[in-house]
Amino acid sequence: MGEEQQKLNYEFAPTGNGEETGFNDSVTMMFRGNVYRSLAREPLQNIIDARTKLPAKAVYSLLKIKAQDLPKADDLKEIFKACKEYYVSTELDCFEFFKKAEEAIANNQDIYILKISDYNTRGLSGGDYDRNGDYYNFLKSSGASAKRNGGAGGSFGLGKGAYFANSSFRTIFVSSVYENNNCVFQGKLRLVTHLKNGEAIQGNGTFGYNGQLPVREAGFIPELFRREKQGTDIFIVGFEPEDNWKENLTRAVLNNFWYSIAKGILEVEIEQTKITESTLDKLMYEYFSEEQADTNENPNPLPYFNAYRDNENNIVFSEKTPILGEIKLYVLLRDRYPNKISYFRTTGMEIQRKKHLHFKAYAGTFICEDENGNAILRAMENPAHEEWNRDNCRAAAGQLPQDCAFAAQEIKTFIRESLNKLFKEEGGNALAIKGLEKYLNLSSDDLGLGEEASDEKDAKKTSADIETGTEIAIANEEKTKNLEIIRRVKVARAWKNIAKKNRNRNRVKKSDLKNKSGIQKIKIPIDVSSRAFAIKNDEGDVEHILKIKNMPQLQCDIELYAGTDASFTAVKIIKASNESCGTVYKTNKNIIYGVEPGLNGEADLKVIFEGNGKHSLNINVYKTL
Repeated sequence: MGEEQQKLNYEFAPTGNGEETGFNDSVTMMFRGNVYRSLAREPLQNIIDARTKLPAKAVYSLLKIKAQDLPKADDLKEIFKACKEYYVSTELDCFEFFKKAEEAIANNQDIYILKISDYNTRGLSGGDYDRNGDYYNFLKSSGASAKRNGGAGGSFGLGKGAYFANSSFRTIFVSSVYENNNCVFQGKLRLVTHLKNGEAIQGNGTFGYNGQLPVREAGFIPELFRREKQGTDIFIVGFEPEDNWKENLTRAVLNNFWYSIAKGILEVEIEQTKITESTLDKLMYEYFSEEQADTNENPNPLPYFNAYRDNENNIVFSEKTPILGEIKLYVLLRDRYPNKISYFRTTGMEIQRKKHLHFKAYAGTFICEDENGNAILRAMENPAHEEWNRDNCRAAAGQLPQDCAFAAQEIKTFIRESLNKLFKEEGGNALAIKGLEKYLNLSSDDLGLGEEASDEKDAKKTSADIETGTEIAIANEEKTKNLEIIRRVKVARAWKNIAKKNRNRNRVKKSDLKNKSGIQKIKIPIDVSSRAFAIKNDEGDVEHILKIKNMPQLQCDIELYAGTDASFTAVKIIKASNESCGTVYKTNKNIIYGVEPGLNGEADLKVIFEGNGKHSLNINVYKTL
């Protein structure tokens, strides 16, 4: 270790009898809970904001080192010991946390470092005391942001807490190369108040030169943390990976950033898994399925992704509004879809996902890419960037509270009117029952109702003032007598009802009933689970990937139709092959013959249709005759 590196040390300022820092640091605690969501949202949002050209690139990689290989490891061990002892009598969680960190270094245990690197970005520019620079705002301040434009993602400067929340040492190291090949390196610790030589010192400290200054000479940066290309590396020390951490992180990236990836704004690599515009379709269907529900615990972005991407079946509403500028809503009608809308602005990170009930199952994607509109929406976001609410509005970037109030009303009106138009286009009339939202614990926005269905007068009524369900039915008997109520009934598929099941798709033809000997034969349907999605190959041709599960161990024929259950057509198959073994199957029009499943009862097929278009597919599987 060179002489200059020997001068590097961990440094904390005295409290000066001021406020002490406890274990439940608000900046860090904000991001405890969903590890992978925070590791996706905060770093990638910052990387998008720092981009110098498209796409911004992020690389996640896992390093394993011995604890003693950390810079000045024994000094760090003593700091953890002091933190443990300071709160030993009052905070058991704090004691156990720092005891574990101390022992990891004392026993020279294996520890993991999650390294997050970015490219096509500007790096941490700015000098040691430049309060408007990226370096100062990331490593020297809390609750401040140096975002350079009104539409940038972060605006509170609190997102850095996500890195510390995922460190069992609450320690990170940051190494960056910025303009003109300048570099900067520093460690940052968010610990607790502790004693040094009998004096109380602050919990937040740094690793660098005396005076809590960074290293700006490449040769004096510890070798583990050196970087050559412009951009930034962030090292989360003491990351504790689960066995499926890569899969969970990939899901989080897809769930929150599919739109920015689809637009070519962002590319992400997680341990050799590349999430790019060209791989996005395939990965979305690998990690999510149409059958999966969309819940807070297990979110599913696929319906909203399809609403945006399925240009053949989606419906697009667009409006130029006075405050937000041009806004768009992409809607896709599909059975079992969640009646929710996913909201984005120009950064490409999902901000919120809200339920708006309607009489048709659908999913929607709302987008505002107007520069002024984005500045207003950013001002309406909460610190975690998970909602737009006019009550969050700050006098930031010149935005006034009334702008936020008008913007909120524009979104509300646009969504409601778009959904009402959608329903009318589908051939129905909405029936609004006043006060219904009280029973469903939903707002009038969620129900898609206008003010007349939930005005202030109605809101003041008690439950006793509202008609019972029977009274409502009687009052609306005349209105509803011409409405047709449909209940969906799941029926087992059998050969005897094949002609009734779907008159167009499964009609029994004479050619199906007889072979050359005149003996009657009929197609025997097989119940399977299946999903399909379209991607473009390297030659630019559209390939449809079919994944079929629960197949019996026998040869099957597969019949494909393009469209929905209500409307579909046969599309001629040009080529069908097995993705894993490369077998090319015999085809005729829209039928694939002689498909044999693997031992797991699954078949992965690659299909190219005439016309090179993307289709939503209906898949029927039959026993080969």
